[in-house]
Amino acid sequence: MESRAFSDSAILRAAWQRTKDRLGFLIIVGIILAIFFGLSSVLIAYISTETAVGGIIAQVIYYILSAVVSIGITKIVLDIADGKEGALIDLITHWNVLLKYIGVTIVYAVVVYVGFFLLLFPGVIWMLKFFFAPWLVIDKGMGPIKAMKASSRMTMGMKWDLLGFIAVGYAVLLLGLLALGIGLIVAIPLFTIATAMVYRHMLKGIDMTDLMPGSTPAPVAVAPTA
Repeated sequence: MESRAFSDSAILRAAWQRTKDRLGFLIIVGIILAIFFGLSSVLIAYISTETAVGGIIAQVIYYILSAVVSIGITKIVLDIADGKEGALIDLITHWNVLLKYIGVTIVYAVVVYVGFFLLLFPGVIWMLKFFFAPWLVIDKGMGPIKAMKASSRMTMGMKWDLLGFIAVGYAVLLLGLLALGIGLIVAIPLFTIATAMVYRHMLKGIDMTDLMPGSTPAPVAVAPTA
């Protein structure tokens, strides 16, 4: 079987090239996100001071819109990782997987929190095992449970490689933060695009036919009776 190992430095170099190529576009995306999240926080705070019920409703609407935007961000970085340009319209157009995405984020959070509650080690393992479940919902349209199963297949035998990559990625973010915070303008998209590239790499050679939308379990053979 072909080795699934990957080089963190090679991934980051490739992601850096993609980031440089689309840096202007990525800065525009960052500005839009900053305005969206900033205004949302102000509006929620204002509405909450006027009425508790209104504050709750505003929080729910904000959560839904944030989920849609998160889906769009993932679509954009996957496109850029694939050598495409990405499009701003992606930030608001992928409502078709919204419920699945909300479902998988809830399931993933519960599983990881339970793991950390039981003991630190299971929490880390489950966090890595199901790390790509939200990505699979967005990229492949899988349901939450099938996405969790698919992520488990992807990360089998690769969890420590993934953990090492995440550690390197957070080191890049820290360096960006130390550069007066300005470095985050580059570090955040760099790490996100690099993560998309790791996702694509780990997806290769993994048979997920039975987990794709519309797939049905193979029929169980029944031995003929005498």
